Amino acid sequence: MTVARFGSRLLLLVVVCLFCLPLPLWAAAGPAPDGPVISLSGQFVLLWGDPQAAAVAAGTPQSWLATAGGSIPLRLTGGLALPPGGLLALNRRPVNVQGWWLGAPGPGTALQVEAIALVLPEPAGGPEGLVGSQPWVSVLCKFKDIVAEPKNLAYFQGMYANAFPGLDHYWRQVSYNNIDLVGSAAVGWYTLPQPRSYYVYDNDGDGDVELDWGRAADDCTGVADPDVYYPQYVGINLMFNADLDCCAWGGSWYVNRDGQNKLYRMTWEPPWGYGNIGVISHETGHGFGLPHSSGDYGQVYDNRWDVMSDIWTDCGNLTDPTYGCVGQGTISYHLDLEGWVVAGRKATVNRGSRTTLTLERLHLPPGGNYLLAQIPIEGSPTWFYTVEARRKVGYDLKLPAQGVILHEVDTSRNEPAHVVDVDGDGNTGDAYFSVGQSFTDAANGVVVSVDAATATGYTVTISNRYVPPVHVRSIALRYQAKNGLYLVKAGVRIVDASHAPVAGATVSAEWTLPDGSKLDADATTNATGQAVFKTKSGLVGSYGLCVTAVSKAGMVYDPGQNHVTCRELPVP
Repeated sequence: MTVARFGSRLLLLVVVCLFCLPLPLWAAAGPAPDGPVISLSGQFVLLWGDPQAAAVAAGTPQSWLATAGGSIPLRLTGGLALPPGGLLALNRRPVNVQGWWLGAPGPGTALQVEAIALVLPEPAGGPEGLVGSQPWVSVLCKFKDIVAEPKNLAYFQGMYANAFPGLDHYWRQVSYNNIDLVGSAAVGWYTLPQPRSYYVYDNDGDGDVELDWGRAADDCTGVADPDVYYPQYVGINLMFNADLDCCAWGGSWYVNRDGQNKLYRMTWEPPWGYGNIGVISHETGHGFGLPHSSGDYGQVYDNRWDVMSDIWTDCGNLTDPTYGCVGQGTISYHLDLEGWVVAGRKATVNRGSRTTLTLERLHLPPGGNYLLAQIPIEGSPTWFYTVEARRKVGYDLKLPAQGVILHEVDTSRNEPAHVVDVDGDGNTGDAYFSVGQSFTDAANGVVVSVDAATATGYTVTISNRYVPPVHVRSIALRYQAKNGLYLVKAGVRIVDASHAPVAGATVSAEWTLPDGSKLDADATTNATGQAVFKTKSGLVGSYGLCVTAVSKAGMVYDPGQNHVTCRELPVP
């Protein structure tokens, strides 16, 4: 089959529904406004748009403020102060915003936002994970001037099946059965009260047509309202019978139906979207709050390891005759965002550490071993590497290969996770590490080595600014008597953490003679890790030697690991 690729730019909308009373605000981040500063409170929501083809020019990212009276264009000040985690940390949470109107208040006038903050602090222990049933309803809507019905109702109902490649089956598998889509339904087709041009038009004066998300959501849910009790669903998939603007859309939106003004997870889908279930997996992923990931090439849709990035390139590996191109799994960073990686299956390799661990395949893993290793860069909680194992199983049959995958995550980016592709060739299909291969970030002191493959994953060794320790393995004393004097010799053996000999280390020691006098001495270890010390005296009694320090460039002395630190020898 022939499929088009998602475009190479992200369209990001930020929507805030304002219905709360104003709360205290904070210092503004931007320049002084020309007009009066206003303060508003509400819930912050992200909405992403995904073009069908790379040739489609993506418009400037837009932001909106959804209120009971309608949607207000929103502009975010450059350098806006955000909490750790960036915009994702605000998504679907109560916030305070401060800003001013960019013109006379009224329909179409944008609000410049210069400050934003959470109303409430992060809950103790972090946000709660996404769990339980997450039923969606698909509402099929025809523009008044377009009669086509590209798919029948049974097609949309079957899309939620708990069997491959149904959405219920997909999200159960991807979430480790933390969520399901039980109770999902589809209704329609319904005819909208207006032609397509009422919903898709140049609504910002830039010469390009844009989808009016509010009009489309209000009218599409409205025509189906007699047949749908919306509050029983968490999400709404709006399925239209013709192309929208550039894109399919996913995120959240407020809808006032059945007596409730409720924030729903929502998608807006053109025929090319619901014709390929991988697109619906991608857009419902946005509904669940997942961002895009990417390669590291200034694009968005070039990470072949993530359904939230490139779903098209490897369609030949996993295509369904009914539902088209199927989505692969998502990445460990996204699974962790949703709270689906439990603490016992996530390893954090902090600065100064080195560890060897077994990673199970990220999708359809057996129990026991880790699913994710996270490596904070210079101790940062918002800048880190993730390490995961991917095998061609389940929905990951779609992957270009299998191996150990790394992502460099910066939570301040719109696409926080960038897959690590060391050859920089623009093709992330080879962005994996096999047995015997290593990744090194010398600037930040990170090394990841793939040691071995297991039946269901890989064993890896991870170092983060690790300085190998050395310690004293043994001290041997002996003496020789000659011409009334005693020559006392000490052999001190220095080894590393794996008990291998350490050559070229400087060992400092202190002799204690029988009369209590002290002598300091230094010696260097040879190829067997042994440093030799000597002292000569005519005294009879106990001779002692204590190691006081060990030094070697690139290593650190850990006396707590010494098998012995001091040794005494009676003479004669």
